[in-house]
Amino acid sequence: NAKMTNITLNCFIIPTGSFSGISPRSASFEITILRSTDVAVLQTQIQNYINQLPSPFNDVDIFLRAYHPGPVKYRVMKEQSPISQYFNGDLPNVFHILVQEDR
Repeated sequence: NAKMTNITLNCFIIPTGSFSGISPRSASFEITILRSTDVAVLQTQIQNYINQLPSPFNDVDIFLRAYHPGPVKYRVMKEQSPISQYFNGDLPNVFHILVQEDR
């Protein structure tokens, strides 16, 4: 079942707002997670990554957008939705998750 498989998502922190000045090395990272997992769990894993960054980047509330090349560029990810709602099948080698400050 495709929903029960792991997915590796390339994540990118958009360097605006409180993330201005973040290094490119820190701004891009991968998360591997089950496709059936809710977005809230993904957001927690990403927040844990951010909490390990140096100050002032480590204490920023975030929201996530799912990015797809093509006509629909990105969609805000809802915490209660499964990741498989946003990603199914093979993924192109691009950033899949855009992380932004939640203001």
